Amino acid sequence: MINQVENWSYSSRDVRVKVPVSVTYDTDIAFAESLMLQAARETARVLESPAPSVWLSTLGENGIQFEIQIWIDDPEEGIGNVRSDVLKKLWALFREN
Repeated sequence: MINQVENWSYSSRDVRVKVPVSVTYDTDIAFAESLMLQAARETARVLESPAPSVWLSTLGENGIQFEIQIWIDDPEEGIGNVRSDVLKKLWALFREN
């Protein structure tokens, strides 16, 4: 192939970002999920639509693993930094509660 191919059929810049979170087995998971959603919603680059969601992903050996799923529309600004921002906000909310 010698020419660049451009996909004209897909024009959305929205990207889903997965943020893994682990909590202990004695955690109130409903409350933890609400704090995860709050952290996602309060992070500047996270889109309101599609709305953030939280999924319980695994009952692990040392705790319960969740996945916060967020959407951004500016992936050129980085993925790791928005994941970090959500986790920092979540850490502060966990400490407050």
